[in-house]
Amino acid sequence: MKSHLSRQLKEYYNAHALNTGQLEHLMKLQRSNIKEKKPLILNLLPLIFSGFLVGGFVFIVLQLSSTVPEKVMTEVSLGHRLSMDADYKATSYKEVQSHLNRLQFSLVVPEFLNKNEWIVLGGSYGRLLGQVVGLIHLKNRGNHQHYTLYQQPYSDKWGNEVISQKYYQKDGIKIKAWREKGMLLILAGP
Repeated sequence: MKSHLSRQLKEYYNAHALNTGQLEHLMKLQRSNIKEKKPLILNLLPLIFSGFLVGGFVFIVLQLSSTVPEKVMTEVSLGHRLSMDADYKATSYKEVQSHLNRLQFSLVVPEFLNKNEWIVLGGSYGRLLGQVVGLIHLKNRGNHQHYTLYQQPYSDKWGNEVISQKYYQKDGIKIKAWREKGMLLILAGP
């Protein structure tokens, strides 16, 4: 009985076994699949490269299409809307200067800042085109509106472009830019 079962198993498996030609064909297919199969990153590399290429092109076009004054005014209007509260509360310009002691320059008191017309609320650190600026938060006594005064050392690099047009309006914010006492001053408000 054991030999009968053994013979039947051999016949069954021999009937389903691959011949040499079939086995060689399968081995050939397996080798060709291994050669064609690439890591996922290699398959995605053209897509990633084209994404960087398109992104870089869009960035360059946007940078070239915006002038320096447009970039400055966009940052100032956005900064004014977002920084209504001073990081350091103060009631005088001198007090603001003592709080903003990490600036590499001294703040100046602009000629327009008359104590009868303006209240100093405090100061903050800010950025303008990647440079650190001093922000002085003010309130106008006449209209009770909040204003932000940006100060940074004047630079011919882009300062002339900004002050060439003294008044701007961006996203509902009125902006005035001028040069005073070696500083670039930008006042933003309603």
